[in-house]
Amino acid sequence: MKIIDILQSPSYTSKNVLEKLICYKLGVTKETLFTDSDREISSSDFERIESSYHDYHVGKKPLEYILGFVEFLGVRFHVDSATLIPRPETEYMIEAVGEMLQDMSQVPSNQAVKQEGTKQMGDKQSGDEHADDKQARDNNTKATIIDV
Repeated sequence: MKIIDILQSPSYTSKNVLEKLICYKLGVTKETLFTDSDREISSSDFERIESSYHDYHVGKKPLEYILGFVEFLGVRFHVDSATLIPRPETEYMIEAVGEMLQDMSQVPSNQAVKQEGTKQMGDKQSGDEHADDKQARDNNTKATIIDV
């Protein structure tokens, strides 16, 4: 059976997943998958691809568990059923925080703290007898940033 026959088969509805499985099982890039689509694959390779696709489509097993890895922030991490798979939204959030911190590094640190402190003080509601306690707790909050 040829790669193109598998890709064009109506039996496989999740084409993106199928492409990733074929690339992984055959050890080829996505570019090679399409430029070498007339390549014959062995019956054992086809069975492995079909079994993995079945695990994904019917067994609802996450693709990352089938592949055994996930790409996160440009780094490949090993995953298995005991691992939480990072969501793409988490990657976007980390990138946004990194950009924000980079932007903040352009401002002298005492100005950034002053601006944040002013914003917090402006948030106090008049007549709230516990606002000073809340403000004290907010000012004692610390954050640790880890370079990933």
